[in-house]
Amino acid sequence: GIIAASAGIITYGITSRREGDVPKVSMNNVKSFGLAGTISYILIELGFWAVAFPLALSWYKVAGGMWLDLSDPADKAKLLGAGAVFINGV
Repeated sequence: GIIAASAGIITYGITSRREGDVPKVSMNNVKSFGLAGTISYILIELGFWAVAFPLALSWYKVAGGMWLDLSDPADKAKLLGAGAVFINGV
C-alpha cells in the first residue's frame, strides 16, 4: 500500500507540468523523492526485466526455432545478444 502510494505520488510529481512544458524524468527526479523514489525506481526496473527477459527468450525461440539451453555458455551469450537487440529496439 505505502509503496504503491509513493509510486503514484512520485509519478504525479514527475509528470505534472504546466502547458507546453516537456516532462523530463532523470535520476535527479528520483533522488529528490528519497527512499520512496529509490524503491519506485527499483520496482519499475524489476517490472521491466520481469517482462523483458521472458520476451527475449521467447523471441529467440520464434527466430531460431529452438529453446536456449541456459546451462550452455554459448546459449547464454546468444540470449545476451537477443536481449540487447530487444532492449535497443524498444
